[in-house]
Amino acid sequence: MRLIQITDLHLSDRQDTPAADALRWAITESNRSSPDLVTF
Repeated sequence: MRLIQITDLHLSDRQDTPAADALRWAITESNRSSPDLVTF
């Protein structure tokens, strides 16, 4: 079973931040690895 946990307490509602870019990258990589479960 492949599990992925994405945790970041510093996310804001803004989409134009480095944190938002990192989250998009993490979600893209998670989707690419076909996990059985992703938790946020």
